[in-house]
Amino acid sequence: MHLDNYVFTALVFLIAFFVANFLTKRIHVPIERERDTQLDGLRGILALSVYICHVAAWYHYLHSGSYMQSGPGLYYQLSKVGVFMFFMITGYLFVGKILRERKKGIDWTRFAVSRVLRIVPLYLFAICIMIFIVYIESGFQFQEPMGGMAGDIFEWLTFTAFGSPLINNYENTLLITSHVQWTLIYEWMFYLTLPILALALSIRVPLLYLAIALLLLTSIYFNADELFLPTGFIGGALTALICSNFKAIKNIVSKPIFSIVAIGLLFLQGFLFAEFGFIQPSKYSAAFICASFLIIAGGNNLFGILTNRAAKYLGKISYSIYLVHGITLFVTFTFVLGFEFSASLSRINFGLLVLGITGLLVIVSSVTYYLIEEPAMKQVNRMTTYIKNTFQKKVNELKEPAL
Repeated sequence: MHLDNYVFTALVFLIAFFVANFLTKRIHVPIERERDTQLDGLRGILALSVYICHVAAWYHYLHSGSYMQSGPGLYYQLSKVGVFMFFMITGYLFVGKILRERKKGIDWTRFAVSRVLRIVPLYLFAICIMIFIVYIESGFQFQEPMGGMAGDIFEWLTFTAFGSPLINNYENTLLITSHVQWTLIYEWMFYLTLPILALALSIRVPLLYLAIALLLLTSIYFNADELFLPTGFIGGALTALICSNFKAIKNIVSKPIFSIVAIGLLFLQGFLFAEFGFIQPSKYSAAFICASFLIIAGGNNLFGILTNRAAKYLGKISYSIYLVHGITLFVTFTFVLGFEFSASLSRINFGLLVLGITGLLVIVSSVTYYLIEEPAMKQVNRMTTYIKNTFQKKVNELKEPAL
């Protein structure tokens, strides 16, 4: 791992934190207090880690024509840890939610509505932008029959569960979004397993929701290509079980010395297990990452880094950063600067340019969060009530005697 890679990575984080801090203080963006607030800060850092990995991939693409890094190193580690810990956070939060609410019961309708409104609106926006860029690059000419193109777009609308085909035969379709969508199908699959997990914990699950979950899981399993078991979710679920049953662990791991341990474990696994594994790390590497995550989930904020205002704000807009960063990079290198000029940039000039893009990314992600994500999430209660009332009305109509 080269020293300049560490310096560049640190500068990207500093720029992102600076812009986020500016937005929270000068524009008075409120940061809500939430459970496990250190995980919110962790989300922001993980989203930026994936972004940095894709920046390195773009540099390699511009200079070699291949969208990958030159070999195992820091950027691979950022991607590997970033994706794995994202899965762990999801597993931890939702299994923890089930464990906390199993006595009073879980509102499955609200859960389903909240997940749809949390993920779908911004995803649809990103896919629409992707399709629009494809047609700009295609000169607004159709390169395939309308039926085939509609089928391709449909596959993207299913979160690429059944494939991620080229749109209009444009060879750089996946490059537009850095193909980050592949992780979202695993998020959906995890959500669909929760009713089954709830049954295993003797929690009541409406038959309708259980049937829908099993139907969708079966459809994805038999139709999706190259599925694997994402152990990050399992690691997060086990962490939730540990923290739920061993309360004393939080008093232990929250001590400052464990901040060093958590950071040390991540660096150590990077040196010991430098293999390429952004999809899934090896079992030994995963064990180190899980141990580090257990310390953070237990309440350690890594010397306050994860709970400062900038980190929490970046966590708040992390989904936007994750989905929008590929588009931001593509538009900058292809339309704003042009491919040839971007490819002519030296390593230092490219790095300086990326620092500017980083600040822009935080601003763009803030805009998409406040215009798309937040308004959608504010509709959860209203939509949940509407669905429940509509369903109850249908039930009452079926009970009425026929004339």
